[in-house]
Amino acid sequence: MIGQAPGKQELKYNKPFIGPAGRRLFQWLSQVDISEAEFRNATYFTQIMKCYPGAGNRGDLKPKPRQISNCISWLKEEIKMLRPKILIPVGKLAIEQLLGKVKLDAVVGKKFVKTVFGVKTIIIPLPHPSGASPWRFKPGSAQRIVKAVKILKSFYSP
Repeated sequence: MIGQAPGKQELKYNKPFIGPAGRRLFQWLSQVDISEAEFRNATYFTQIMKCYPGAGNRGDLKPKPRQISNCISWLKEEIKMLRPKILIPVGKLAIEQLLGKVKLDAVVGKKFVKTVFGVKTIIIPLPHPSGASPWRFKPGSAQRIVKAVKILKSFYSP
């Protein structure tokens, strides 16, 4: 699972997706009977950014292109070393690092087979579960999220 960057809660507890966005993410997964404990046990978590980008007016700051380019080599090495069968980019920033410039409507709820940093893998994009993300409230978005977690469930075995 690839997130955007660690947030304040992640830094405090040294655990990914532990704050409000994480609770929403695990609510989505629970809709298809994937428990948080099982998922955490079976999943490697990483981020595009390896450090906290700072706080903004509406939550954590979005990493800038220069920050991303400074950190992307770490992600590249993680993928090359782990050779994951499935990558789950969470949020537009993570999705675009794997699939290029795309609209969430066009990718959430679908699976892609692609070679990423030399590793052929399945990509199952999820939107960012942050309360600051307006995409979740667009018509049809909730159904796309359900489709995405059902696709994930079809590959999931704890």
